[in-house]
This record gives sequence, structure tokens and C-alpha cells, in this order.
Amino acid sequence: MTYIVQLFTGAAGSVAFGILFHMKKKHLPLAALGGFLGWLLFIICRGFWGGVFFPTLAAAFGIDLYAEILARSCRSTSTSFFVTSVIPLIPGSTLYYCMRSVVEGDLHQAWNYGRDTFLYALGIAAGMSIAWAICDFFKKDKRKTGDLINEKERIKTCGDISHNCGCDGDGKSVQGRGGTGQTDSGAKSNLGRLWTCLGSTA
Repeated sequence: MTYIVQLFTGAAGSVAFGILFHMKKKHLPLAALGGFLGWLLFIICRGFWGGVFFPTLAAAFGIDLYAEILARSCRSTSTSFFVTSVIPLIPGSTLYYCMRSVVEGDLHQAWNYGRDTFLYALGIAAGMSIAWAICDFFKKDKRKTGDLINEKERIKTCGDISHNCGCDGDGKSVQGRGGTGQTDSGAKSNLGRLWTCLGSTA
């Protein structure tokens, strides 16, 4: 029962911060879902590993991937989804208890809370950084693949133009080598397109 309350309060907290950050109303349910899923992932991982750092890292990693997916599907920034969804993981309570323990003079308890606060923050930063690095790698790989396909299509277009106007790949006439050696306006037009194409691939 305690976990269910935590999950729904985490979702409510994400919505509250979404409103505070002037998030679009249609995106608020997605922020709530992100907070819910992030805290659920934290609870599951903490049950397996215990401690604070690795469950927080795994939850932040999942939240960042969730934010990246939503950013593409909703045509928005991933930052807005990540910031609102990660709210349940923010170590506000441990920081508060750390400072209270310092004021009360209980340095041992302050150390324990301070350590947990640091591990929460480090886990969030590490999970976000790992997810961002993976997404950035796939973005660059996709761009390289797209550029390669475009280059192949451009080369094929140049080859088709040169064939139609009776020229080789350098734009020189191939009349006498099986080319048509066209000199009419259509051939001149093709030659112009060929020179433009060759200039773009140079």
C-alpha cells in the first residue's frame, strides 16, 4: 500500500512541477506517467540491488529514454519531459534531514543523509549522461547513413545525366565511344545539370 501511495504522489508531483514550468496541458498526463514509471523503476531496482546509487541511475536512465521518445513523438524538447519526470528522484527529503541533523549536532546522522543525497544526485547525473550519450550516438549514426544514401543517389543522378547527354563522368563528350553526342537544347540542358551535379559532389 505504501508503494502505491508513493507512485501516485510521485505522479502528482511531476504534474505540479509541469504546471509550475508552464508545460502544455496536453503534455501533463505524460509528465505524470513519467514520474510514475520513474519511481516504479526505482522501487523495482532497489528491491534487486538495494542501496541508492544504482537504482537511481537505472531510473534516471529510463526517464531520459522516455523523455527522448516523447520529444520526437510530441515534437517538443526532451528537457521538459525529463525535468518533470525526474522530480520524484530529487533527494529533497534527505537534504532536509541532513541539514536538520547538522543543526541538532548529530553529525553521524548528518553524514548518512549527506551521503545518500550525494548518491541520489550522482545517480541522476550518471543515468542521464549515459542515456544522452547512447541517444546521441544513434542520432549521429542515423545522420551518417542518411548522408551516405543521399550521396549515392546524387552520384546515380549524375551518371544518368551524363549518359543522356553522351558524356562521361567528367562531362567530356563520348561521341565515337558509343555516346550519342547530342548537341541540341536538350543535351545542353543535361550538360548544365551535369556540371551542377559535379560541382555539388566536388
